[in-house]
Amino acid sequence: MRAETNSQPAKPIPGLWAIWLLPVVFFGFLVSTLSSQEAARKWLADEGAEVFSWWLLVTLAGVAVFPLLFRLLPALPDRGYSLARTAGLLLVGVVFWFLASIGLLQNAPESMALAWMLVLMASILAWTNWTDRPSWAEVAGWLREQTPLIVVTEVLFLVAFVAWAYVQAHNPEIHSTEKPMEMAFINGVRNSATFPPQDPWLSGYAISYYYFGYVMTASLADLSAVPTGMAFNLVTALLFALTATGAFGVGYNLVRGSGPLKRWRTGNQHAALGTGLLAATFVVLSGNLGTVLIELPYNGYTSDTPVLDSVVDREYFDYWDVVLRSRFYEPVAATGGRTVRLLDTGETMPFDPQQLDNLGYVRLPDRDSDNIPNWNDDRFSLRDDAGFWWWFRYSRVIRDRDLAGQHAEPTPIAEVPSFSFILTDNHPHVLGLPFTLLMIGLAIGLALRRDPLQLWEIIVYGILVGGMIFANAWDAVYLVVIVAAEALRRLVRNGTGKLTGWDRLIRVVSLQTRVEQNILLAGPVFLAVLVLILLLGVGDINSGFWPLDLLLQIAIAAVVAVPATLIVNWLLDDSDWAGIARLAIGLLVVFYLFYLPWLESFSSQASGFYPNIIHPTKYQQFFLQFGIFGLLIAPLIIREALRGGSRINWVLVWTIVFVALFIILTIPVLSAIFINWQCPLEGGENWGQVDSWNEWSCQARGSLFGNYDNSNVTALAGEVLVRRFTALPTQLLALLAIGIITMRFFARPPRESQGDSREPLNFSPATGVALLIIAAGLVAAIMPDVVYLRDNFSTRINTVFKLYYQAWVLLSIGSAYAFYSILSGPNTRYAERPRLAAPSALVGRWLYAVGGVVLLTGGLLYPFFAVPQRAIHETDRSRVRACEDRGEEECDEERPLTLDGSDTLVWAGRNWSITPAEYAVMQCLAEKEPRKSDAILVEATGGGYTPELGRFSMYTGIPTVLGWDNHERQWRGLEGFFQTIDGNARIADVERLYSLLPDQWSETERIIRKYGIDYIVVGEAEIRRYSTEGASLTPNLAKFDQLLDPVCQEGNVAVYRVSPE
Repeated sequence: MRAETNSQPAKPIPGLWAIWLLPVVFFGFLVSTLSSQEAARKWLADEGAEVFSWWLLVTLAGVAVFPLLFRLLPALPDRGYSLARTAGLLLVGVVFWFLASIGLLQNAPESMALAWMLVLMASILAWTNWTDRPSWAEVAGWLREQTPLIVVTEVLFLVAFVAWAYVQAHNPEIHSTEKPMEMAFINGVRNSATFPPQDPWLSGYAISYYYFGYVMTASLADLSAVPTGMAFNLVTALLFALTATGAFGVGYNLVRGSGPLKRWRTGNQHAALGTGLLAATFVVLSGNLGTVLIELPYNGYTSDTPVLDSVVDREYFDYWDVVLRSRFYEPVAATGGRTVRLLDTGETMPFDPQQLDNLGYVRLPDRDSDNIPNWNDDRFSLRDDAGFWWWFRYSRVIRDRDLAGQHAEPTPIAEVPSFSFILTDNHPHVLGLPFTLLMIGLAIGLALRRDPLQLWEIIVYGILVGGMIFANAWDAVYLVVIVAAEALRRLVRNGTGKLTGWDRLIRVVSLQTRVEQNILLAGPVFLAVLVLILLLGVGDINSGFWPLDLLLQIAIAAVVAVPATLIVNWLLDDSDWAGIARLAIGLLVVFYLFYLPWLESFSSQASGFYPNIIHPTKYQQFFLQFGIFGLLIAPLIIREALRGGSRINWVLVWTIVFVALFIILTIPVLSAIFINWQCPLEGGENWGQVDSWNEWSCQARGSLFGNYDNSNVTALAGEVLVRRFTALPTQLLALLAIGIITMRFFARPPRESQGDSREPLNFSPATGVALLIIAAGLVAAIMPDVVYLRDNFSTRINTVFKLYYQAWVLLSIGSAYAFYSILSGPNTRYAERPRLAAPSALVGRWLYAVGGVVLLTGGLLYPFFAVPQRAIHETDRSRVRACEDRGEEECDEERPLTLDGSDTLVWAGRNWSITPAEYAVMQCLAEKEPRKSDAILVEATGGGYTPELGRFSMYTGIPTVLGWDNHERQWRGLEGFFQTIDGNARIADVERLYSLLPDQWSETERIIRKYGIDYIVVGEAEIRRYSTEGASLTPNLAKFDQLLDPVCQEGNVAVYRVSPE
């Protein structure tokens, strides 16, 4: 029962524990200085009940699932306690969704409560049917042993949840970026009687997205009876707390996990708690190095610092090449500003803002017009009066350029979790963030256990993995991590550095063994293949004579069944690779069967993977993004390489590196030559004839080459290689680390005794899992340099976005473990001959500790400056407080702290936004139309990232004919939008409905009947878009007031009811 019975705790260097307290002190200071204690107490008195209700609901979900986790994760020291809330929320949510999707439940609070009871019953059943379950005395012993873990977990979750809700209450806005879309999805779910939920921006269709996070949010909102505007900010605080707690638990379990034989030394509980806190800090609070290396120098923070003041100049910023912080120009005074000088080349050109922007140039910054660049001038406070939304820039530190040298749009997205929480971004990659930590926890639990998963455990794993994918499809990469954890478990069990099974596959396929099993399996496999072919319609030629179609399908099934039988025969073999394959297939099957109701309604804009030709991430920008982790992890990789010694096959390590580099360099060159051949430029300006064969080539040329026109193949190949070489340092180091880790796993016996053991694997199972997590993070980080998923953007913007986000989480965990492992020494089983003298080792550890603190501080500077700027300066609180500090009598009042961001829709600060009258009518309609009705409305359509469009459907959840068409194209793909749902017809019909004159009412009625419209909105957006005379209510819009009765009206804004009430 005790996970560390035979282990000896490592002794850390003295004073180590002070380091763990730094994030705690920092977070306390950051939150406590935002507002006065009186304001905080008032906010808690006003909205504390809502915060408590969410804490209670999520805690109850954790209680329901913990008995199941206790049995499912026997190898984890905390038995899944730190992950229970996340797992409970996921399981209760997917059970509720599944039963509502197949028609057994309605989308109602009582159905959610029933789902919770079903999960609780299943969890209790798993406990009571456990033949080897621990006695109550053993459970009590576990509780005593893990009391520090339990206390810290509970305190961490509560403090993180309440504290971040308090941060959110300072600026609860819901109008910026894609928040209207997220609000629309939450309200769309709340307004749906069953699942799949109706798309609020496309009447008659279900949401085509990975929407589970919105089901989870809407369920909590319904159970707690809070408005969506408040639920939006509450769920951000909840995600912050769940992610922090999950990362903490993962770090704790890595340090305390001893593996199946419990013969490895583990860290003591203080080290485990500290590592967990560090992991949580890296994941949810730390930013990249952009703040410390670019933004602070740019705003004059180094102008008075010796040495640094001479280093920071124009060339310094050009070296990093970050958007709006590099490549400067200045007006030529002699021409009156009609020409500008490009400071990096010295060339002059006419002042053309668009061309300068395309080339990526910005004006030399001089805030106070004293002819001194900002970086040499007095500092500007980033917490108070710095540029608006400067913190947003450091989610875009990667800049791609085409071969013509122009800035490639859109800029790749390189967000990190702290940015997401500061922005209050409730997109799927954030909604799924706690589940990624749950997957890492499941992977650790799998790798450290003795036996493979049983069938029921595979089913539970599959449901949990599927729920994560349902929340964010890009998180499917963690399925690979879990399967790799099973491979690691078998490697550790074998202890030989080898996995069995490939030789058996060859013998089975070549009919050298298990021949009799083929006869037994052939019939069932043939029938299974035939059923699958019939379901998929493969081979159905529609001949009009069904026996002919059936015979063809039977023939196809017979052909496919032959190799399928051999593969199935091998899968049933008791070998390592067969067991790993069985787990992967089992997880995929469970995912497909359980989440089929979602998969049937899901379509995507993805259209294949393309090679990345000229846009690898430059090494300096990669360092900006991941430098903190690289510097912390590198010593661990070096140490493991030294400890591996002759166990590591260095020939294979360098083979992995050079083969990968060859592929990375060769494929882009060949692809560039192919594109240039298939889609040549005519005169350097126009593409040649586009047909189905070279369509992709021309699309790729536009985003990659720009107007680059060089038919010389050698020159083109050289240009591509020059681009690829800008990423070579990071790719080489990452591949080397991956190669070392791979060969540490697939090790060989050492040639001679090295003072520890003759066994190939001389690392602890926990260290092995940490190395696996690091390797996965490195693969995710360099993958966008090789390929990208083609979508409507036709660039790597989303691939960088989603894979870098996963890499951040994985490398955060790996860095926290590296910090512990280097400072505490490696977990060992045998006495080892030290490679460094003890004093040298101690000095090295102290230097590493100091460097780690510096890096941690550099990452924490981002929230240190960004949180107050967003919470205080952006909301105008700084101006009000400055007025009060000056003792002036007439000062504006600060906005009260609140989590409900609904009214922020009207103070969006745009020239064209939701007006107070529109907001009042939106509220009126939400009150008059009951939720879960089948009503449909129509309002001005089009746009994206525009809160003034699609606003009534967003706020009420009542579907509109068409909302943000830009996003509907992204969710459904171009073919789905233009062909399946005929999006152009909807756009034209909405415009025609608002443009028809009163005497054309019959045509208006035809459009109304076509879409089943119940409400027609006439407001600011409709007047601006469809009025024939500027901003006035022209006859084409006034017809609704003449022929229909308004159900809600305020000024010139009205909602008209078409069908009778």
